[in-house]
Amino acid sequence: MIGHPQGLRFTLSTGIVSRKTDDALQISAPVSPGNSGGPAFDDRGGLVGIVTSMIDRGSNPNAENLNFAVAADEVLRAEVWKCAGDGSSRLEEFQRLRKQRTADPGGQNR
Repeated sequence: MIGHPQGLRFTLSTGIVSRKTDDALQISAPVSPGNSGGPAFDDRGGLVGIVTSMIDRGSNPNAENLNFAVAADEVLRAEVWKCAGDGSSRLEEFQRLRKQRTADPGGQNR
């Protein structure tokens, strides 16, 4: 995960995906103010989620490493977005290239 916690620019944190649902991930990487909206990557550099929240130990003393991200596939669903200008065509092109890359991860057919 890359973020800017407490204004410390481009900080890298590591962790695991503890739980995955269709639209969300529970992650063990530390989340601090400034990490929300930051990317969560897999071990190959692929985007798996966007950091959204954490459960603060101040409000729940038993909460430890309860951090969450929205799944990247959920964010990339074109039908949930209302895009301005050429945003829809850009999103569709990104999705096309992403599918192509997923189908050919080694870049053999590029």
